[in-house]
Amino acid sequence: MNLRELISEIDVEKIAGNPDLEIEGVAYDSRKIQPDFLFVAISGFKEDGHDFILEAIEKGAKAVIVEKEIQIPFPKIVSVRVPSSRVALAQISNRFYEFPSGQIRVIGITGTNGKTTTAYLIESILKRC
Repeated sequence: MNLRELISEIDVEKIAGNPDLEIEGVAYDSRKIQPDFLFVAISGFKEDGHDFILEAIEKGAKAVIVEKEIQIPFPKIVSVRVPSSRVALAQISNRFYEFPSGQIRVIGITGTNGKTTTAYLIESILKRC
């Protein structure tokens, strides 16, 4: 999917580079990056994804989503700065994977007693459909 399309509906503060490129996957873990992926750098409590941007690029990331102003020493890598990488990851993933939440059905079971029995009954019924 085209990066420009992926970021078209997210809050973008700054784009460095040409976003007209094809993205083959999205990952926020640099260990899971493959060639032509988009890497989303997320700041965590223990680790900061921004510290793994170079590793992601070395593994083949074509573009990165960041929250911080960073300097990438590779001119062909596209950098997109956003206010929240977490929000951007959710929105980009939703678009990249073709809005999966709209394609699944969910059955919620609530109450004090009988949830497990009800879940097994529903499972049995659905397996026969």
